[in-house]
Amino acid sequence: METPSDTVGELAASGKRLSRSLLALLGNRLELFGIEVQEARQSMLRLLLIALGVAACALLSDMALSAAVVLWCWNLSPVCVLTGVALAHALLGLWLYRKLAHGLQHWEALPETLEQLRKDRQCLDQSLQ
Repeated sequence: METPSDTVGELAASGKRLSRSLLALLGNRLELFGIEVQEARQSMLRLLLIALGVAACALLSDMALSAAVVLWCWNLSPVCVLTGVALAHALLGLWLYRKLAHGLQHWEALPETLEQLRKDRQCLDQSLQ
């Protein structure tokens, strides 16, 4: 027959093992989180620089094309030509704004870390039942 002190000792050892496992799990998840944040930061910086380059080239190209269209159609009606170019720019800007808003609404931060945390929670729930 086991004595109460043996049962308490086994319970304490189980608690220590569980604590060590939980701390190791937490450490792994924090490390994953840190790596994912660093990768996201580098990716966002690279994409931002590319986007700035694209915007600069597009702006210069648009200015040259707009000037060519205005000069080509100047004899027809200067007001209509300038209004048409301004309207085309406004419509393009609106379309780009809608694409940006859609992208921001569907952006998910740190999906892999969140998925691992969900799996850990499910595993812990199954272990405790």
